[in-house]
Amino acid sequence: MLKVLLTLGFFVIIYLISFSRWLKDFQTRQLYLYSTDGIQGLVARLQSLNGPALGVTDNLTSPADLRFKTLLSKEDCHRAPVTNIVYIRTHKTGSTTLCNIINRYGYQRNLSFMMDENLRNGRNFYMNISLAFQRKTLLRPLRTSAQDEGSRPLYNMTTLHTQYDRNVIDKFMVPNARYITSLRDPATQFESAFAHYKLHQVFGKEKHKLISKPMEDSIAEWLKKPKFYLDKLKRSAKLRDSEDQWRHLYARNGQINDLGFEAKHHGNLKKVSEYIDSLDKEFDLVLITEYFDESLLILKKQFCWEVEDILYISENQRLNEAKTSAMSQGLRDSIRKWNSADFQLYQHFNRTLWQKIKKYGPQFKEDLSNFRKHLKDVLHNCTKGQVTKGAQFFRRTVYTKKGKLPDYCIMLVKSKDQIVLKIRRKQLENSLNYN
Repeated sequence: MLKVLLTLGFFVIIYLISFSRWLKDFQTRQLYLYSTDGIQGLVARLQSLNGPALGVTDNLTSPADLRFKTLLSKEDCHRAPVTNIVYIRTHKTGSTTLCNIINRYGYQRNLSFMMDENLRNGRNFYMNISLAFQRKTLLRPLRTSAQDEGSRPLYNMTTLHTQYDRNVIDKFMVPNARYITSLRDPATQFESAFAHYKLHQVFGKEKHKLISKPMEDSIAEWLKKPKFYLDKLKRSAKLRDSEDQWRHLYARNGQINDLGFEAKHHGNLKKVSEYIDSLDKEFDLVLITEYFDESLLILKKQFCWEVEDILYISENQRLNEAKTSAMSQGLRDSIRKWNSADFQLYQHFNRTLWQKIKKYGPQFKEDLSNFRKHLKDVLHNCTKGQVTKGAQFFRRTVYTKKGKLPDYCIMLVKSKDQIVLKIRRKQLENSLNYN
């Protein structure tokens, strides 16, 4: 009996030792799994098995990321994410950054973009809706063939600089695509357009004297007789074949013009108001440049996106010294008066944004704070500094990427042109494979 008990006790001791070793090893593996290296290794293993991982896994690099994601995802989304989007890009409203966010989202999910085969940004102000035009001018959607006769291949997304015409654009898009755009206070949007399109050149012999002065002096000169200078721009447009022929469109109420409202009605307050009301019904979301982060949180909630989907690194940011930061309030008011239709448009959709923020609930302030902290982490982890490009009124900062990047930084540091090129290649390869 004693011998049996001793034998039994020996096996119990062996079992306890083995269990203790297993428990210690398990705890070590768990600590490693939730360390930075562990999660990056897990991502790498998943990618090696399944190709580039999409969605959440790409961006989880540390327990801090897990905590951050939880903070901004307390409300579960009980519907599928929005993947069919028309982004009407208004000029000089910081649209490049939002364009990058949407392009990155669509590229990573193999979505098809309505994209001009030849032009980078697109200048399709009035698109011909025939099938012949589509075959000749636009890249084919993914998973479609040139032999698809009798039906129009449809796109999931577009981020072209295209003048808004709902009846035309709808014919190219998957049904029920969501429409979004972005607006900016005309006081700063006009200044940016003035510099970008070199409107000071209309001054003729005086332009060289004015260009050497602060930008506000050139704008003040324009506003002394704006209709005279605008007419001069229109006349010069007829003599040009380049992008300059469109400059007069951005010399007054450029934003509402991009949204399809004819210039001949810009001075009619009633028609402007009616058109804004129609836009309010037709657009699912209008982002406001001055409240870009706030707008992105609303987009995330409304479209059921994830936090990593709205991360960004600003592109084409002009230096403060290149802006009219010292512009007087009187000059700002004069610009808004000259661009009265744009200002009316901006005021309306600024109000609607804050109505959406109010409906978001008390969590909004905390979510915004956490989102901005994470954007700082992105800059710290993905970039190593800034460089200045351009000259005088056109000087801007560009972030430089680090040499060795975490996985989640790889797409974030790519410029708009780089992502557009990847989209082009994918849809061009589709055209070759499906011929």
